[in-house]
Amino acid sequence: MRLITLLAGRYVAGDTLRDELRAVRRLNLRGMAATCDFLGENVLKKGRAEKATRSYIRILESLHLHHSDANISVKLSQLGLDIDESFCKKNMEQILARARELNNFVWLDMESSAYTDRAISMYKFFAHNYKKHLGICIQAYLRRSESDIKGLISLHPNIRLVKGAYKESSQLSFPQKKDVDDNYRHLAKLLLTSGPGLIALATHDERIVHDLIGWMKKNKIHANRVEFQMLYGIRKDLQQKLAKAGYKVRIYTPFGRQWFPYFYRRLRERKENLFFALKSLFHR
Repeated sequence: MRLITLLAGRYVAGDTLRDELRAVRRLNLRGMAATCDFLGENVLKKGRAEKATRSYIRILESLHLHHSDANISVKLSQLGLDIDESFCKKNMEQILARARELNNFVWLDMESSAYTDRAISMYKFFAHNYKKHLGICIQAYLRRSESDIKGLISLHPNIRLVKGAYKESSQLSFPQKKDVDDNYRHLAKLLLTSGPGLIALATHDERIVHDLIGWMKKNKIHANRVEFQMLYGIRKDLQQKLAKAGYKVRIYTPFGRQWFPYFYRRLRERKENLFFALKSLFHR
C-alpha cells in the first residue's frame, strides 16, 4: 500500500488546495498552464455535491488571486447528477457563473458511457450562455464519438479529445489500441477542420503528437488552434519539448484525498503509465 501511495503521488498534486496551487505555480514557471481537478465522483448526498461546488468556486477564486495560468475540470457525478439533474445543473451554473466573472474556463469531464448522453446534454444546455467559458471532453475509444462530435459542431464547441480510461464493452468501444489510435487521429483532424472552437489534444503518444503536428503544418492550420494537454507526472520530457517549441501545453493536475479511482484508471488505461510512474521515482 505504501508503494501505491508513493506512485499515486506522481499523478496527484497533493491533498489540499495549497498543494494544488504550489503545483500550478511550478508548472507556470516551466511555461505550462494547468487544469485543476478536485478529485471525487459518484456523489449520492446533496451536502457532498454542494461542498464540491463550493470547493470549485474557491479554486477559481484562488487561481484568480494568485494570477495563475490555470482553469478547472469538473465531473457531473461529483456535482450530484446521480441525485437529481436539476440539482446538478444548479451547481454547475454556480461554477460557470463564477468562472465567467473571473474570466476563467471550465472543462466538463467525461465519465463512463453511462454518463455520455447526459454530459453532452448538459454541455448543450450551457453552451450558448457560457460558450467562451465551457468545454467538454470526448473519448476516442468510444465508437459513438464521431457522431457525438458531428452533433456538437454547429455550436463551435471547445473540445478536449482523450483516448478514454473507463472499462467499456467491445460493443461500445474499440478494444484494440491501434483502432483507438487511428480513431484519435481521425477525430482530431475532424475537429481541426470543423470551424472555430478550442481543440485540446490530450495524449502522451509522441507518434500521434508528431503525426498531427505534421498534418497541421501541411494543411496550414495555425498552432494557436490547439492546446496539447497531458496528465500531471506523465511524459514531462514531451511536455517540455512541446512548450519549448511554442505550443500551448496544459497539464491536468488533480488533487484531493479521493485519489484511488483516478489513480486506478490511469494504470488501467495504458500499461506504460505504470512504467512512467516507476521511472519518475528515480528521476525527481
